[in-house]
Amino acid sequence: MKAGVSSRRSAFDDLADARHQDPFSFLGPHLTDRGVVIRVLLPHAGQATVTRSGAEPVVMERRHPAGGFEAL
Repeated sequence: MKAGVSSRRSAFDDLADARHQDPFSFLGPHLTDRGVVIRVLLPHAGQATVTRSGAEPVVMERRHPAGGFEAL
């Protein structure tokens, strides 16, 4: 995903602060109008990669300094 997702940054803030009411409504795979987006929170990771059967690995983009990553 090339463009930033500013509306989702507040959800990553809430997750990083352990204040998100429903983490799995945001984290994991979710269908969007652009395809399936996968979001993770990996606080100590420098990078993250999604692997899918029969497809090339996709490097996730960091969306939050606390370890929020996203891939489309």
